[in-house]
Amino acid sequence: YILGPPGPLAPGGITVAPGRRRAYGLVQQVGNWQLWTFDLENKRIVGKVDFNGRPRMSITPSTDGRFIYLHGPGSTVEIR
Repeated sequence: YILGPPGPLAPGGITVAPGRRRAYGLVQQVGNWQLWTFDLENKRIVGKVDFNGRPRMSITPSTDGRFIYLHGPGSTVEIR
């Protein structure tokens, strides 16, 4: 099944959280960074959040699935 929009706004860097119930994806376009949350059990989009990002970001869930780490070039860390 397909979740989310097709084409250039399709999230890149998709990762599945432990337990395989949620997945997260990044939209990475200059001036348009979004974090998407997918509910895999119910096949729906839970939400998306716009944020100020950087090119070539990556996404990684924590081992317990409680946190999502957005990381990439540079040595800064933001906790929200």
